[in-house]
Amino acid sequence: MGATGAICVIVPEPRCEGDFRRRSRGGWGRCRQQIFRGGGVKNVRFAIALSALIFGAALLAVVLLLNPRFSSPVLAADQDRAFTERDVKDPAARQLVSDGLKAFRSGKRTLGISILKRAASAAPKEGLVLYLLARAQLLGHDPVSAERNFRAARADGFPDETVLPSLFDAMIERHEENKILQEFPRPVGSTNRNLDAKILRGRAMALLSLGRADEAAAEMDRSLALDRPARSLLERAQIAERQNNPALVTKLLDEALTREPKNGHVLLAKLDDLAHSNDDAALGFSERILKQFPQDITTRGTRIEIFLRKHQDAKAKAELESVLALGPNVPNFPLVRYYTALVTARTGSAEAAWKIAQLLPPAFAKEKPAYALQLSQLAIDSGRADTAVAMLAGALGKWPDQINLRVRLGAVQMKQNEARATLMVMNPLQDSNDPEALDILGWARLQTDDPKGALEVLKRANQLQPHNAQIIRHLAQALKESGDDKAATALLKRM
Repeated sequence: MGATGAICVIVPEPRCEGDFRRRSRGGWGRCRQQIFRGGGVKNVRFAIALSALIFGAALLAVVLLLNPRFSSPVLAADQDRAFTERDVKDPAARQLVSDGLKAFRSGKRTLGISILKRAASAAPKEGLVLYLLARAQLLGHDPVSAERNFRAARADGFPDETVLPSLFDAMIERHEENKILQEFPRPVGSTNRNLDAKILRGRAMALLSLGRADEAAAEMDRSLALDRPARSLLERAQIAERQNNPALVTKLLDEALTREPKNGHVLLAKLDDLAHSNDDAALGFSERILKQFPQDITTRGTRIEIFLRKHQDAKAKAELESVLALGPNVPNFPLVRYYTALVTARTGSAEAAWKIAQLLPPAFAKEKPAYALQLSQLAIDSGRADTAVAMLAGALGKWPDQINLRVRLGAVQMKQNEARATLMVMNPLQDSNDPEALDILGWARLQTDDPKGALEVLKRANQLQPHNAQIIRHLAQALKESGDDKAATALLKRM
């Protein structure tokens, strides 16, 4: 990552990488593993939202969508050194690799992969070529082919220290977490600390993807005892986020930043953290990133979100214009279209914003919970509540542990008088301490002839927010339907 390179050059069909933003700010606590997504974890999440990855120093300039915050396991290729076409031994294959990578990073992924396949045919026993092809296939959302070629690269002698992290990414993408745990047991008696650390890290991320956060933490701590690279620190922070340990998250991010102050992954992770706790500090930190990576779309996107949140619409629009000026194809990047829609919703009309949003790939809203929340609001504002429900339901299917998605979906369904459907969405939150979630659940129970169940959760909601007028009205109705008119009347008088 050179100082003049761009972290975020192209983001075709973003995938998520976890949106670990704190629920109170609409951020961190919302996404899965891809860092954070995975089977049960479905996170960013940090699942962590890390956004930008470079496929080898001179290979691919691609962005990892910040999910959740940190680099996604699926796209992150952390190798001890960056391999490029110059390392390919076969002359014919070397030129094909160069051409393939050039096509791939220009956005012509299908062509690039096709050329890389020709390179692999020209040098069928050269593990590096197979590895580069597999990396491109993984980035091109073909984890099946990627896994096959990562394994072939290993068979041809390409070092496990380089191959295994990407192989684990492909396997997690295929939900083969248990296969990772079986095929790669915890190292015992090995003298290769670097490889052992990577195996332990792969096991940790598989466990996290299965929803076993505490076991994942223990395994990652074993990895960190052997080696503490930035990626492992970020992933351990992702696990800490899953464990609701924000202090440890910050500590790990700060350590990663101290160790690698110019690492783009680390910078973006820290920016995402600041963006959901201190807007002014985040803006200041974003300027630091832009000095090193002036074309980073993710950083500018974060600035757009902050300016919109602060109701500084003119600044948000100016920031968007600086992104659009980066190149003639930039306006067509999904991430840029997303931010264009958000700015248009604020500075133009809801209908115009929705027309822009409709140009996004169908799967975009599922890539991060934050995307689904924002885009569903655009749908609602433009009079398309049914579309919002479908969008939120799809995202919730991918990120079932994200409270914000459930709350938003439940609220929209209740406005559509779909109380029974709301119960299915909200019942998993019956033990939550989120007053809004409890209020929606209580109201849905009341509408489905369950006043006792409604009272149970509405009383807790009222305790958490005793002055919330809507909760008071719903609780009063539940009391009345339970036959306690006196208590209902006394409660309403408090308003």
